Amino acid sequence: MKVRKIALIIDDELDLRELISEFLESFGWETFSARDGNEAVDLLEQHANEISVIITDFSMPKMNGLEFLREVRKRAFLNPVLFFSGYGKKEHVVEALRLGASDFLDKGFDYYSLLESADKAHKRWENLLKNAKLLSSDPDVLLDLRSSEALTAIGAADLDLKDAA
Repeated sequence: MKVRKIALIIDDELDLRELISEFLESFGWETFSARDGNEAVDLLEQHANEISVIITDFSMPKMNGLEFLREVRKRAFLNPVLFFSGYGKKEHVVEALRLGASDFLDKGFDYYSLLESADKAHKRWENLLKNAKLLSSDPDVLLDLRSSEALTAIGAADLDLKDAA
């Protein structure tokens, strides 16, 4: 099962959102972008099963990256989340990872490091979708990824990734 590479990029700085989008698109990714966590939650509500990775700044007005991640997990979205920040306090990094963030990059990161992290997160997402589809009673219908069956699929996806490593 081939899953399209689609990233949701969240940052209050338009120039950085566009730069990340253009970079990822040059490697075959499709992108959505949002200027803050509220706008990103709205996009995620509409495109949750399509977005294979969320790339978000930590420091934003209205809803910072950690608040966004809490909201995403509260709504039971399972999409992998990558953080970047110029203000990466250790306790913020730990909290983000505890809530299930896939990676945390310091701003000023090498874009190829971002690409590598996004590709790894995409593989995890692809594996999750594959396992969710296997668990579905109807092979033509993808499980609602916010269902209890999908939570079981996460465990199976993690096992598959460890086996593949």
